[in-house]
Amino acid sequence: MTVLDALFLVQREQDPSLSFRCACRVGMCGTCAMSIDGVPRLACKTRVRTLGTAVVQVAPLPNLPVVKDLVVSLEPFFDQ
Repeated sequence: MTVLDALFLVQREQDPSLSFRCACRVGMCGTCAMSIDGVPRLACKTRVRTLGTAVVQVAPLPNLPVVKDLVVSLEPFFDQ
């Protein structure tokens, strides 16, 4: 199970209002990028099992404005 799969599970079974981005689900587009256990990673490529912890902390990418939950505005990135 990837972190993205886990987020879909949480959204489906616990919190339908949870917001995050994804598009390709194969690690090419980068839209699912977020901070996972304090490290910027792609949620679609990060396997929960490899993190070696019972609790996985997810957060929006740092240094970008948060739109909602795990969704950040990418405008500053594209402006550069």
